[in-house]
Amino acid sequence: MVANLEGLRRLRLVLGFGYAGERVCTVTFAEPASQLSRVRAALVQQLSAVRWPASLEQIAWTVLETGELSAPQLTLFVDPPQQLLALDAAGRQLAERYGSCFFR
Repeated sequence: MVANLEGLRRLRLVLGFGYAGERVCTVTFAEPASQLSRVRAALVQQLSAVRWPASLEQIAWTVLETGELSAPQLTLFVDPPQQLLALDAAGRQLAERYGSCFFR
């Protein structure tokens, strides 16, 4: 497919069914994709919706659009300070007392 899948946004598949003609599918990602598993899941979903008139003889794909990947958010602190741990414990106590509706 794409060498490294960096920022894949739109992909076109052309499925050739021999005498039964071709079907064209376009896969569009809301956010640029870089994980093969995400692309594979989108392809499986798209191909399962296609009406297969005959056996597949040929497939071709074209990358239509790529985009920049968003940078991951870095953390400022390696370990949470004691105040956050105490606050987390207080939150757990409130959740136990008032149920799962406390955290949304």
